[in-house]
Amino acid sequence: MSRASLLLVCLFVAIVTHAEVSPSCHSVSFKVALDVYDDFEQQLGGGLLFRVQTLKEPGWFFDIVPADATANDYVYPVNPPLRFNGNQYFAAVYGESVKSSVAYSHEMCFLLDRTGYDNVSSLIGNVLWPYQTADSDKALSD
Repeated sequence: MSRASLLLVCLFVAIVTHAEVSPSCHSVSFKVALDVYDDFEQQLGGGLLFRVQTLKEPGWFFDIVPADATANDYVYPVNPPLRFNGNQYFAAVYGESVKSSVAYSHEMCFLLDRTGYDNVSSLIGNVLWPYQTADSDKALSD
């Protein structure tokens, strides 16, 4: 595979504040053609970056991160399952081929800010390793 077919990326964000009755919807779309082992980065606004990063084997991993803290993946913590989830990959992972991975739409949620990330990411360890928490019965419901 020398070139991925044109990858149409559409991100829709529903933002609900306490004062609004109905959510406002924002969207961004762009097309990009990537060669194998190419990376891609696009500013989304609000200090967020959409990234597509190449893998060692042909394929890509994508995430949405804050520009000032690129290790904070705003997609992963709000798209279960937290283990064995291949949704952020256009690659041969979890028994799927690269071709089949790029053949379908990858739809998922993502966080919009650091407060949401901090709130959710602090609970991930409790869900993945409930036996290490003070109240393992409460870990999943939190």
